[in-house]
Amino acid sequence: MRLKLITLFGLFIGLFITLPVSAQSSDAETCVPLDVIVLLDQSSSMAFTDPMNVRVEAVKTLIGTLYDHAAYRCRETLYRIGVIGFGDDARSLISFDMPEGQIRVSADDNPQDWIQRREAAANLVIAENRVNSSYRAPLDLADSMLLMSAGDGLDNSRERVVIAIMDGTPCTRIAFGLQLAIFNGARACSSPQWIQQYLLGNVGMLQSYSGANYRALGFDFEDGMANFLVSSERLSGDTSFNIVFFTPANQVDSYAEGVHDALQTLTESRGGLYFSPQRIGGDLRQIFTSLDQIVTPYLNANRTFLLFTLDDSGRCVGTFVLEPYLSSATLVTMLNNADGSPPELVNPLGEAVEPTTRTQLNSQYALSDPLPGVWTIYAGGDCETADAAYETLPIDLWMLPITQEQRVVPEPPYFDEETATSVTFDLFNAFGDRVALNEDYPLEICGTFITTSPTADAALWELGCYGFTNSANGWISETPLPAPVRGTYLLRVAATTSTADPNREGETFTVFNTELTYTAIETP
Repeated sequence: MRLKLITLFGLFIGLFITLPVSAQSSDAETCVPLDVIVLLDQSSSMAFTDPMNVRVEAVKTLIGTLYDHAAYRCRETLYRIGVIGFGDDARSLISFDMPEGQIRVSADDNPQDWIQRREAAANLVIAENRVNSSYRAPLDLADSMLLMSAGDGLDNSRERVVIAIMDGTPCTRIAFGLQLAIFNGARACSSPQWIQQYLLGNVGMLQSYSGANYRALGFDFEDGMANFLVSSERLSGDTSFNIVFFTPANQVDSYAEGVHDALQTLTESRGGLYFSPQRIGGDLRQIFTSLDQIVTPYLNANRTFLLFTLDDSGRCVGTFVLEPYLSSATLVTMLNNADGSPPELVNPLGEAVEPTTRTQLNSQYALSDPLPGVWTIYAGGDCETADAAYETLPIDLWMLPITQEQRVVPEPPYFDEETATSVTFDLFNAFGDRVALNEDYPLEICGTFITTSPTADAALWELGCYGFTNSANGWISETPLPAPVRGTYLLRVAATTSTADPNREGETFTVFNTELTYTAIETP
């Protein structure tokens, strides 16, 4: 009589992030299909408000973030990106039905291939001059884009996010493309009193500004603030609506409080965030931070933003701890200094690290198997506006079936009562690199079996908790499993190591927790 050991249930990995070993396991990360549409202000005021086109660079960085997440964390998951430039009218720079608007990285994708697709999409985001700010057209265009099927059968479960990036509240359209000075020489779309009364629907007040023949003057009230509120409310599905409202520092108080209250209420009612000019404080680099804070919760709720403090030399300093094995793949993203230079990233040995990718205002570091310990970032300028974040990517635990020598893996081998077998697995990080053994932080690995077979229970109880030895072929159990008899076998493997955090010296944390179920059955 022979027995065959068959894998019935795949492995489950629960990761613990710098927590004591007694902590509860978190659920494995779930990749959620995501649709993001950016409404990008391209009105003529951009020449004065954003002469360096920071908003364009911020959207390019957002595209890079989606691609990096699809490649490093969520292979095969479809993200869609739409970018709509608007002024008097609107046009799609990137649409969901374009190849550049569909972000998906397959497991067998060559890195250079998806990097080229990422750059091709980013290159479509350009600055334009489209005169006034009218929101009806871009909102209608966004709505039609949201109705496009992804074709993956997941339309009802896709998260939908719309982000309006603008330097002013919506303008009314003026006849013949002219701007009418209504209040103290201000544009019709910029006068605080005009906006407030328009928002409140006070036609009488509008007439007092422009006279009884205000319609004859060419005002199209379908394109102003009131229609902005109505149109955004009717966006299809359960769509989060967010506003990033930036304007020069000397104009942050030029908009009536009622306007900001209305925009705050609008975004909250649609599950979004409102970044007011006061919140951005005239620092256009905060557009990067705003987009990050809007999209990151959909991608990685565990991403950590750093706080900077001033050191004795007048530099802004931020620190974070990378744990051994758990932090074997880490992405660090930071805002460049005011002069365009990247902040200095220093490893635990005091050595500076060069950025992996860099844009005009942003730098990213992809750290594969970095040194455990305290990492430091030195940034220039104002510590309150310094922006950096890091995220550790999950370990891939390659668990092979119970194996015998001279057997083909992963085909489950046959057993007889004389057979004893071993368990083999290996660790790889999210960049596809094998996680190196760090002698300063040895892994303590405990494997235990339980079974539904009373006959096998006694032998397994005698075996107890067995360890693993690292080799060129992975981690191999030091004690072989006794010859199995008919029944279901549940393998539990847990690995712990010491923390690299000097503030928690002596503590341990769990690197992974794995369960794998086998069944031994009779075979001819």
